[in-house]
Amino acid sequence: MKFCIAGDSWGCGEWGEEQGHYQILHTGLEFFLTQHHQVRNLSQGSSSNNFAVGWLRHVVEHDKFDHIFWFQTDPLRDITNLFYEENITFDRLLEENRQQMARVYRALNKLGVKIHCIGGCNKLNLELMARYPNLIAYIPSVTEWLEPDYVHPAIWTSWWEKLIGRQMNIDCLDKLVDCKKIQDSLVNYKKYFWPDGRHLNRTGHKMLFDKISKDFKL
Repeated sequence: MKFCIAGDSWGCGEWGEEQGHYQILHTGLEFFLTQHHQVRNLSQGSSSNNFAVGWLRHVVEHDKFDHIFWFQTDPLRDITNLFYEENITFDRLLEENRQQMARVYRALNKLGVKIHCIGGCNKLNLELMARYPNLIAYIPSVTEWLEPDYVHPAIWTSWWEKLIGRQMNIDCLDKLVDCKKIQDSLVNYKKYFWPDGRHLNRTGHKMLFDKISKDFKL
């Protein structure tokens, strides 16, 4: 079979420090699939959902795959202009998050191919996704799937957190801090999220591969 993996750093594999450099230590799902199948991995660290959609659009125009898996990342990476506005509330962040995902799902659906979606940095919005027949909500949240007692944060902060300043009120900042604490607590779930505490490790990727093998009878 021929597989395509798309998304951000979550699709790249296990991350951690080696010889003083933060890098990919194991290619995760890609590695396990390539033992018996062809794989094209489009995932790139720190990339946005729009980037993944654009890359996928280009590739599916010239290639065909038996199965495509897409890791959903933080939607706010695509709308950083928001952080140059004033009086930003937490509810506004949630709504912008939702609207951006609606745009991404619409764009993915227009590719005209079935895409198995996996919640990584950001959980899948099942209500929105249900409108699009080409999108399959394969795993709504990897973190919650592997660690059932973990509750994924409503907002996942990426590099845009460096833009946070006086444009947000205290309530918004407090809620973002709470989300960040939940996000950072992944470091305590060592079985599947060690060594860096931010991404699936090779054990987590093996669990994902085993699920795919069973579901698709590989």
